[in-house]
Amino acid sequence: MRTTLLPIVLLLFLPVTALAGADVPRGGTFSVYAGGRRAGREEWRQRRGNGSILLTSHARLHRADRVQDLRMSIERDPRTGALLRFSAHGVQGDRERTVTLAATDGRLVGEIREGESAEVIRVPNRSGALLIAEPFATPWIAVVERYDRKRGGRQTFPVLYALTGETGEVTVSLREQEALEIDGVALLSTRLLAVPDVGSPANLWVGEDGELLVCARSVDGVSAVRGQRLALSQQPGDDPPGPVGVDVLRVRIATDAVTLAGSLLRPDGLSAPAPAVLIISGSGPQDRNGNAPGSELRWNYLHSFAAALAGRGIITLRYDDRGVGRSGGSFAEAGFSEFLADAGSALRYLRSREDVDAERVGIIGHSEGALLAGKLAAGEQEVAAVALIGAPAEPLDRVLLGQVRARALARGADRREAARIVADLRAFFEHVRLSRCDVLEWKGQVRNVRWIRQHLALSPERIYSEIRCPTLVIHGERDLQVPSEHADRVWGLLGTRDREKMVLPGLDHFLMTTKGGLQSYGDARRRVSDQALDRLASGMASRLRGDR
Repeated sequence: MRTTLLPIVLLLFLPVTALAGADVPRGGTFSVYAGGRRAGREEWRQRRGNGSILLTSHARLHRADRVQDLRMSIERDPRTGALLRFSAHGVQGDRERTVTLAATDGRLVGEIREGESAEVIRVPNRSGALLIAEPFATPWIAVVERYDRKRGGRQTFPVLYALTGETGEVTVSLREQEALEIDGVALLSTRLLAVPDVGSPANLWVGEDGELLVCARSVDGVSAVRGQRLALSQQPGDDPPGPVGVDVLRVRIATDAVTLAGSLLRPDGLSAPAPAVLIISGSGPQDRNGNAPGSELRWNYLHSFAAALAGRGIITLRYDDRGVGRSGGSFAEAGFSEFLADAGSALRYLRSREDVDAERVGIIGHSEGALLAGKLAAGEQEVAAVALIGAPAEPLDRVLLGQVRARALARGADRREAARIVADLRAFFEHVRLSRCDVLEWKGQVRNVRWIRQHLALSPERIYSEIRCPTLVIHGERDLQVPSEHADRVWGLLGTRDREKMVLPGLDHFLMTTKGGLQSYGDARRRVSDQALDRLASGMASRLRGDR
């Protein structure tokens, strides 16, 4: 499913002691990008006065075709770093939300107010704790200041999640020096990786003068840039090099609503129509290579699938999601039905090509893409074989509720706290089921509830039971998003006798090596396991060629 299936904005870390040395007013502006597109800007100011250090931020963002106006204020004691006051105020359309905290007798007491309702917050005022609040980018500046780059290594800091009253930890580690290009200027930077125990990792690029240049949520595709534009070496929709002996053809796929852009990998020397495979990405905005626009990660895992198949003489088609890369349309406004229609159009296009053997066309689907592949395989009798990678055996709500509970317990929450977190998410899903709108705001975040509502109505059991063609079920044994137990259930549900299950040791949701946890998700240079590529390519090739 989604790396975080519900859309999530930047989580923000504010260290406390690092601000104590700020003797002069500071300030600046970040350009904020979401899904590879400009989402707005954030202006920040920091000053000392009246025995405190005050950090303020004002962000104006465009999200889901709505303007979101956000203001934040954090006041701290310059000697101890203790939080004195915190407030955040957000307005979007006719919805208004305010969060306040103030120090009282060693505790932080405040409230969350939205409309006519108000919820009281009481949490410990932990000395030296970092403050996490959404959705501002500015506090990442203080994370850079707090981390001791001379000492290097892994440094762990306590965390206060101000909006929920929860506590936890964030681990920051020093990675490598990298060159960045911002507004046409080449800059040498040092990358830090920040991994919280709640939420996904963040990469922080720091200039030679110690200033934060870029902060990016690797998984979510949300970034803030100290300037107007960050130039990445590989833009969304660009094909990475190779492999040798394979032609790359840029193609356009017409659907009923939009035109999709994609790439066809075609092995050299084909003298007759060849087997072909359509590759479908998982949830969240992704280009044809499986990369999230705006993210610095360039795993290119879908391209790796295609390259492995090309080595077996198989043509492959990948495409940018609607609204991503070079494809038309809006990703944020699409539901599961639109993504299914897009995949169906791509399959018909692939089958119509003269260089493709229409009777030997297969599908590879990853995560949500496995559900799309399953729907097409169940409805299109011409599908010769299908590979389901990281496929969920349950609807979206059950998968996410299990994820949230497991992660809460893993970070030390007791069963009562974990139950409260799960209950809050369950309440959100019930709210979505009763809704009729396409987009709504829930606790300060805008959600594409049309996509969620359609997922809640899906029956993965029925989808897999209707598949009649040869099927591979491939899963990483250390998958965090969709636990590997799902592979057994998917395999058992299949309506075909020609089925094979592979649960590959030490691999995660993307079939990449992991030591566990989310730390690996911050590594921009990870690649799909060679073993996984070989098993996938050989399994699909043997079924499409009929030489088993």
